[in-house]
Amino acid sequence: MLPGLIDCHTHIMLADTNNSHYEDYLLKDSYQYRTILAVLNVKKDLEAGFTAMRDVETEGAMYSDVDVRNAINQGLIPGPRLKVATRGISTTSGYALEGYAPQVTVPMGVQIVDGPYEARKAVREQFNYGADSNQDLRHRPLQLSAQRQRSECREFQPRRKCRPSSTKRA
Repeated sequence: MLPGLIDCHTHIMLADTNNSHYEDYLLKDSYQYRTILAVLNVKKDLEAGFTAMRDVETEGAMYSDVDVRNAINQGLIPGPRLKVATRGISTTSGYALEGYAPQVTVPMGVQIVDGPYEARKAVREQFNYGADSNQDLRHRPLQLSAQRQRSECREFQPRRKCRPSSTKRA
């Protein structure tokens, strides 16, 4: 007998694993349709032996994973126990769809934050709407002056000793 499996990094709101249709999901599919796909995905995962999963981002479907988790918890749909991260968090120009003209505004699959105050606010908002955890996707950190790096680092992580990337140790 095999104990229940745990998937600690999954995206229930995506139907494929290679991101080949990522732009279609964000630009063409509604939140409601993607939530239906998520219901099918969690049922398949449960049938495959996964009894617990951590969904690490809805990829632009806002707080839909909270609804899927709640429906599972209420026994409305079959699925594994879920811990959800709702919306990913990234910085300006850190996680956009690429290749579009600058005048074209495309949807973001994440919540954009610039600086520690916006980051804290975003995390509080997400927990307020049902997140169990959050996903920080700041792939391309902002280029800041050494003084501003030290200032923001102290504010965002007060217990960590901050040293800007351009400063070398003696």
